[in-house]
Amino acid sequence: MPDPVLFAKAMSAAGVACAALIAALLTWKKPAGALRTSVAHCLSLVLAMVVGCYVLSLTLHWPPQDGLDRLLLIVLPAVAAIELVAAATKPHWAVWLLRACLAAVAGRILLHNSSLLEGTATGWSAAQVRFTLAASAVLLVAVWWLHARLADRSPGISTVLVVSAVSVAGAWPYAFGLCVRRTGGAAVGGRSGCTGHRTARPQNGNARSCRPGNRSHRSLRHSDAGRVLRRIAGQPGDSAISFTAGRMDQ
Repeated sequence: MPDPVLFAKAMSAAGVACAALIAALLTWKKPAGALRTSVAHCLSLVLAMVVGCYVLSLTLHWPPQDGLDRLLLIVLPAVAAIELVAAATKPHWAVWLLRACLAAVAGRILLHNSSLLEGTATGWSAAQVRFTLAASAVLLVAVWWLHARLADRSPGISTVLVVSAVSVAGAWPYAFGLCVRRTGGAAVGGRSGCTGHRTARPQNGNARSCRPGNRSHRSLRHSDAGRVLRRIAGQPGDSAISFTAGRMDQ
């Protein structure tokens, strides 16, 4: 299964970076207005995602090549931009129109060129796919509304810290669970580096069986976690994730 230690490190590093930046920006000069609070919130989330990706050794590409690239380079920057506009714009209906538009297209952006969007990977009909995307958009707007209500009712650094920490910390366990579900227990890091009973050949030429729990096998590099997340994001027609064992100890 995916290495829990690696994901715990990414989650912890992202949470610490998020809290540190918020505390620095909001305590630098008091009182902190709504605009500075929103800026601190947005910048902290961006910094947390950058730190988490660095710990997981994720490499982003432009133009985006998969769902992970589109999430980190399109969707999240759009969210940050909308929240900055919300802090400086008085007509709330205009801000909510932007939020609703982003929520409506977020699923389509993330699943662009994916077999999941056509339903071929799940056996769903086109109507079921459209319903799922619409329901996801409604849920996203609902969570966004609850977030905004919480910020309005309890303004201050404590609310921003809590919301940011929960948002960042919740992203990495979700990715961890998604890896476990899609890989069927295949290893991303840790002691086991392959699935099933594949055979790997070390440099000395002696074939050795690679089995889960084999201590003689080196842990996969952190960059392998990035490969797993990218394969989960999906290329067209991908239905499974394959893993290749690293070198074995001599």
